[in-house]
Amino acid sequence: MGNKGVRKDQTAGIAARFRFHKIEKVECSDEGILTILFEEGVEKTFDTARLIGQIPCFEQVYNDPSLLRSVRSEQFGIVWNDEIDCSADYLWDAGETVKTAFTGLLSMKDATERWGINESTIRKAIAAGRFEIGIDVQKFGKQWVLTKGSVEREYGPELADIREDMVYPEHVMKRITSI
Repeated sequence: MGNKGVRKDQTAGIAARFRFHKIEKVECSDEGILTILFEEGVEKTFDTARLIGQIPCFEQVYNDPSLLRSVRSEQFGIVWNDEIDCSADYLWDAGETVKTAFTGLLSMKDATERWGINESTIRKAIAAGRFEIGIDVQKFGKQWVLTKGSVEREYGPELADIREDMVYPEHVMKRITSI
């Protein structure tokens, strides 16, 4: 009975591959570049000029800037008017990823290597409340994950980005001069 050849853990992977993407927000520049925010937290761009020739009636949209910018999200796609639309899945596949939900997140190991600080220094800063849990840092199992911005706020630029002609806050200067 059923699919004896398919294990339970395989069915979850199959279902994930057939996920329908939803669009939360879409904006269009004057040049016809769409910026699309998907429900997963992924932001992609798409050049609408690629649709000319693929969608016969799209040329009228592309040649009318006010119609082009009137694009709106309808969850599983975007629409310009009653006749012209584009599916979210097509835009997901054809769009260029700008950022994901994980952009700007660092493991504790990455932060210590990129800033040249000890893990214990970051752990003490977390315990002292210098990082806000749930916003700046979050623990997943035994691993802390930090936002890049919060580490920069506390410790200044990454080692690779330190410039000698810049003036940094005193606590950052102490770290830089000790390296």
